[in-house]
Amino acid sequence: MIKVKTLEFTVLLIILLSGFFSCIDDEIIATSDGDAFITVSVEQNDTLYGLALHCLGNKDLGSVTVTNDKESSYNLASYNGSNDEYFYEAGEDFLSKTLPNTGEYIFSFTFEGGETDSTTDILTKDCIYPTNITTCEYDSTDEKINLEWDINEDADFIVIYLTDEDGNTTFISNSIAGSATSYSISSDTEYWGDYIPVNGTKYTVTIYMYSYETDQEALNIQCRAENYSTVIWGE
Repeated sequence: MIKVKTLEFTVLLIILLSGFFSCIDDEIIATSDGDAFITVSVEQNDTLYGLALHCLGNKDLGSVTVTNDKESSYNLASYNGSNDEYFYEAGEDFLSKTLPNTGEYIFSFTFEGGETDSTTDILTKDCIYPTNITTCEYDSTDEKINLEWDINEDADFIVIYLTDEDGNTTFISNSIAGSATSYSISSDTEYWGDYIPVNGTKYTVTIYMYSYETDQEALNIQCRAENYSTVIWGE
């Protein structure tokens, strides 16, 4: 199972790096940043929306709470056991045909050392939507998965995940251009980590398409649209 920071997570590092260190006594000042974004998926012809919250700190986090101006409250949890990265995403039972609350989301951080910090992110109603996956098949001749999908003119970048039948993430691609419409995965492709694909194993292939917040390129995510298919390695 891969345990790495995905693209929507690592983009926040750009913001954080500029404020991590104090020039006085070389002390590290505890600071964090947070991002709220909309998730979009399609199930049985229904478009479903969800909320995702993510934050990164430059020191070990103890707890992270997020509130919005609609008086909702969310407790974030460690992402993949990370001490400095916390995450929340609405589960399948909490997806809705209506957009999540927009407006101001307030992130309140408490660090293990007792320091505190807070930041805000404004979530708008802007969304992108998943496009159709037109090809998802294993090429036995070249021993690779070939993927093709309809172009999404609103996507800023794309990331592809593979998960096995137990739900473990086995592959996370690099950041692909939002204008891309194809991708191939062989056993020699980077980003498998230490995992080796297994013949006869059924993998779920999820294509995540991302858009940035307006005027916030390479910083905060506004929306993530997803579509998926399945493929059997070696068949």
